[in-house]
Amino acid sequence: MPQLQFLQNINYQANNNRGWGQQSLSIFAYHVYDSISLNTMVFGVTGSGNVQCSVTFNIGIYSLTGSTLTLVNSGNTSFAQANWNNLARYIAISTWSSGSQNLLPQPWYIGFLASTIGTAPTVNAIFCENAPLGANAIAGNFLDGVYSVTTNALPGSVNTSEMGINGVTQHPMFIIMSA
Repeated sequence: MPQLQFLQNINYQANNNRGWGQQSLSIFAYHVYDSISLNTMVFGVTGSGNVQCSVTFNIGIYSLTGSTLTLVNSGNTSFAQANWNNLARYIAISTWSSGSQNLLPQPWYIGFLASTIGTAPTVNAIFCENAPLGANAIAGNFLDGVYSVTTNALPGSVNTSEMGINGVTQHPMFIIMSA
């Protein structure tokens, strides 16, 4: 079966960035319609605050069985910034805990977690799209939410009952490249 070279989740909405809370895990569904080898994921962030700190961005790829999200692969990257005012940059992750994984056509769940060392700036994921209001009111399904436990690490499994699913959420822009 042929493989996609890249896929994207881009629906730009100006000034509609989603705040990334420190140690707050957000997970959202993304349906892969054709196979792709997960080599590199790129996403954008903005920041504000005249502070110096180091931020680690963790990305988790989860599968959903019943009401349990299970971590199947993860990657992270860190960088230090002297001043977060008016910061905008793209972040790339190309080293994964389980190596380059083949994402088969099916729903996958992508977790975003940011943690900081030092005074926390405001960190936003850029180019977000809104999930529809009441999107999680689908019998037996989970679309997205925020983990109710503060954490510095991606959990190996999460029950969807531990996810806050209160209304409209936003999905960060990302691009997955296979080469």
